[in-house]
Amino acid sequence: NSKKELELEEKKETEIFKTSKKESSLIENDLRSASLDTFAKQSEVTQISAISQNNCPVSNKTEQKQNLVVNENKLPSLEQPEKVSTTETSGALIHTLSNNTMHPPTIIANNQRNKINPVCPTKNSHPLQVPANSFINSRIILKPQPQNILYVNEKPYTALSLLGRGGSSEVYQVIEENSSRLMAIKCVNLASVEAGTANGYLNEIELLSKLQSCSSVIKMFDHEYMESTKMLYVVMEKGDIDFSRLMKDITKIKKIPMSMIIYYWTEMLSAVKDIHDKGIIHSDLKPGNFLLVSGRLKLIDFGIASSLQGDMTSVEKDVIRGTFNYISPEAISAGENRFHKINYKSDVWSLGCILYNLLFGCTPFSHITSTLGKFQAIADPNFKIKYPKDNNDVPPALKLSVRWCLIKEPKSRPTVDRLLKLAEHAIRVPQIDNLWYQCVIKDFPDCCVSLEDLKE
Repeated sequence: NSKKELELEEKKETEIFKTSKKESSLIENDLRSASLDTFAKQSEVTQISAISQNNCPVSNKTEQKQNLVVNENKLPSLEQPEKVSTTETSGALIHTLSNNTMHPPTIIANNQRNKINPVCPTKNSHPLQVPANSFINSRIILKPQPQNILYVNEKPYTALSLLGRGGSSEVYQVIEENSSRLMAIKCVNLASVEAGTANGYLNEIELLSKLQSCSSVIKMFDHEYMESTKMLYVVMEKGDIDFSRLMKDITKIKKIPMSMIIYYWTEMLSAVKDIHDKGIIHSDLKPGNFLLVSGRLKLIDFGIASSLQGDMTSVEKDVIRGTFNYISPEAISAGENRFHKINYKSDVWSLGCILYNLLFGCTPFSHITSTLGKFQAIADPNFKIKYPKDNNDVPPALKLSVRWCLIKEPKSRPTVDRLLKLAEHAIRVPQIDNLWYQCVIKDFPDCCVSLEDLKE
């Protein structure tokens, strides 16, 4: 009996131990789960994903986008990685970060407002550092945190997302704390660029200030240059989408309707007329430098623009600057003094390239892949631009406009005023005939595009 009693007691003790161990395990799991929940709630970065076609990692030798997931246990670093390499592509520079180390953010109190911006503690750092080795989708959203606050002239703005990156600059979507308005802040690290490029950024501030009365130019609300960090901050109006991306989005689904082409063509002409009336030559007109804001197109990026003073009709530049597929012949060809003389008609050439792209789906020289070959073709007065023959749906007035803009001799090109007047004739007609030509050309005796040219 005593033996059975001992066995029963041992069995009871074993069951009690198992029950206690199970309860302890459950409690431990609950604590771990609660800890994870707490950590998730306290996480400063929203889990995000950037869509990629190939789902391939990005290296310094490739420009493929990769899927990006920022885990909740990785916080954005406020320090610049040790090595940064830049690769030029289509006139823009995209940073490839070579250090994967993540550092915990430095928390800075909201009331700490020194002249060094909290998000830019050193002169070489970029605002709101994002994870390394990743191409950033423009819809990345950062939860508002003290270290995500930018100060421009002591005024706070909370950064919400990264809108774009190019060269030494980054553009963030921000919200103004006092008014809750959405804006954009362009942050430029002038310490990492050459003197000529830095002067271009500062020149843009001066020209934007001059053009604020123009409704077709992006609004600049404030700006500040911090000498200690060599950082330039420009607070601007936030647009909806740039015209280049809008065109690509539409063409993925359908052909751009002719009514839409006519509307945006006149919008671009009105915008360029505004700056020409103020004595400004943009010098880099292309679809990406028109921003859609509440249904209207506005001009942006005056980094290489020039201002004509007094009776000046042209300016001379010592270097070739512009976007290859839209640059004018005179901006490439140097005179006897090795300077490139440009004027308002240089912008008209670029407008012609944009209209050609809208009508025919490519730029006039896009078929030439070699940069040198492209430059030679643009500058060669005997090189003949080819126009697609299957263009019966294109209004004759637009056919005339694009050919008139793309005359190699600048003096023979129209002014923007003339193009706006010609755009009023952009209505559908069955064909180009002598009667139509005579009715239209009587208003444009300076036009040197013949009826035979239009019928080609």
